[in-house]
Amino acid sequence: MKKNLIYLLLSVSLLAFNSCKKSNDAPITDSGSKEHFMPLSVGNSWTYNSDYYGEYTVSVTGTKDMNGKTYFTLSNSLYPGTLSYLRYEGNKLYTYSTVGGTALELLLVDEDATAGQEWLAGKVAQSQLGLYSYNIKYTCKFVKLYETYTYNGNTYSNVREMNLQTTISDFKFGSYYTSLYSAEELAALQTEMENSLQSSAINQTQFYAKGIGYVNQTSETMSALNIDLKTYTIK
Repeated sequence: MKKNLIYLLLSVSLLAFNSCKKSNDAPITDSGSKEHFMPLSVGNSWTYNSDYYGEYTVSVTGTKDMNGKTYFTLSNSLYPGTLSYLRYEGNKLYTYSTVGGTALELLLVDEDATAGQEWLAGKVAQSQLGLYSYNIKYTCKFVKLYETYTYNGNTYSNVREMNLQTTISDFKFGSYYTSLYSAEELAALQTEMENSLQSSAINQTQFYAKGIGYVNQTSETMSALNIDLKTYTIK
């Protein structure tokens, strides 16, 4: 469980961005437009510093069609040969990954959302050999908009603070457990297992600068996800 959550959120969040020359008149339907908070164009790249991993670079390398949708593929110098996937649909930024072998697309950023707005980014069902089942629920929130945001001496304009949380819901035991324990024992065991699963969930706060992308990320539950942008190239 913990490995699956970490894999998903690392694939979601190992990004960061800075900009070069590009027309400000690009239509919002263009995924590479600087009107977006995560401009996607082949050749864009972001170099980050991680508290845990040190320096690494994320690059947009191409596109791939999956499930009738076109995603931009992103490589990460930490994991050669492994790709992550992002796409825009209008002003909505989606990420694609797998959790426990199950495909999952998350609505990561809704650029039309207002400050304080929260939405269900996605949900995936999990089961353990028929012993029990549960859902992993991913919730995003647009916390606030900063006219200027400064971190580690770098100042950015028009920055959105986003929060991504994972929670465990709809936990149910299979027949194996229900045949062995009383209702009272099952209730106590369920609370224990739900708390154990929830303790592995990763929550993080992300900061997106308009026309640039990820500039900073923090996590109270996993220090490896604490990153900040060093340099970037936006084509």
